[in-house]
Amino acid sequence: MNLASHPKYFLTLDGKELEFQDFSQTREALMSALNSKSGKISLSAYDGLRPWWQRFIFGANNYVRMYLAIEWSNEISGLIFHDENASEFRALTDSCNDAASVVDQNEISFGESEPLNQKYCIATDIAKSSIVEFLEKEERPEWLNYEFVR
Repeated sequence: MNLASHPKYFLTLDGKELEFQDFSQTREALMSALNSKSGKISLSAYDGLRPWWQRFIFGANNYVRMYLAIEWSNEISGLIFHDENASEFRALTDSCNDAASVVDQNEISFGESEPLNQKYCIATDIAKSSIVEFLEKEERPEWLNYEFVR
């Protein structure tokens, strides 16, 4: 994977959609947003035009490659990495995280009606450092455990 090779990047920051032509600008905006006390971020990129028959049948003109999503509140985060097939790899906590309040879990539910499961509540500093490593190495950090979701 060459993260910097896409012609267009999409960054969603707390529901606001931003588009960038340059990866360095995308990275800068992402890193700046991570400094907030809470937030919701997703990173994706334009991955080419779909064949005419897919545009006709599915109505979607372009392939969009999803890379990651993070939601955090205070010291608790939920982190999802995506592979090239759009499969989800949810980061798992290494310890019993009783510090995750129901309020924080509801804040980082990734739009689901149920609070984020405790096993997906990881420390915010670990989630943020995982993203930094992902941006540098262009792969999910191996030192973090994941659950394959779909």
